[in-house]
Parts: sequence; C-alpha cells; structure tokens
Amino acid sequence: MSEKRTFWLIFFLSIAASIGGLFVCKATGKEADAIRGGSLGAAIALGFMFATRDYGNKLYKARTSELSQLRSDVATLKTSHEDPAAKATLGDQVSKISIQVNALVASMDIDVKGRETENKFLALATCIGTLVGGFGDLIAKQFLL
Repeated sequence: MSEKRTFWLIFFLSIAASIGGLFVCKATGKEADAIRGGSLGAAIALGFMFATRDYGNKLYKARTSELSQLRSDVATLKTSHEDPAAKATLGDQVSKISIQVNALVASMDIDVKGRETENKFLALATCIGTLVGGFGDLIAKQFLL
C-alpha cells in the first residue's frame, strides 16, 4: 500500500471513529458515547503517528552504513590521488561518490516530503477527534438528543 493511501486510510478511520461516536450517541441516548468516539478517533491518529516515527532508525542507518561507505570511498580517493598509477580511475571514483551523495540526499528529501504530508493528515484527524472528544456531549445535546 502506498504511503499516501495509508495516510488516507488512517485519516478516514480516525474521522469515522470521531463522527461514529455521534451516531452511537444518537442510538444509545448517552452523551458520553459522543466523547468516546472523538477520543477513539484521536487515539487512532496519534497511535499511527507514534508507531511510524522511525527517524532515529533511519538516521542511524544512514550514519552507520551509507555514510561509512561514503567515508571509505573518500579515503580511498585520497590515497589513490597520491598514487600516479591510480590517477586513471580518479574520475570513476569521484563519479561513484557523487552518485552516493546524490542518492542519500534524494532519500532524505523524499522522506521529508512524506513526513510533511503525514503531518497534515494527522493534524487534521487529531484536531477533529479532539474537538469531538471535547465537545461531543454538547453536540449531542444540541442536535441529536
């Protein structure tokens, strides 16, 4: 499932729980059911957010594997620069390092764009859940009961 599709799914589950609490309240006649729906909606969105935040792991992986390989390639480049026989492959080594750096930067850029989208979905879902959780009883009294 694509990342954006997952965001939509969690968003709709959260909203459905929030609004669903109002319908349950209408069926049961208990104002507290409206509040429970809003709380459940916010909990779904926040649970997803905390379960998918693995920035530390991604940074650790980049530091330990991708950047250490890059560091090794730069060290090799420095030593080959001093060796006249290895100067012929200097361009290839620089090209390889350039590709590695570009791939690392592109990966981080994609991750940032995905997190920005995720933040927008989650902010709206938790906002709606919190509002229904906080004011669900008033909405229920005014419009449903």
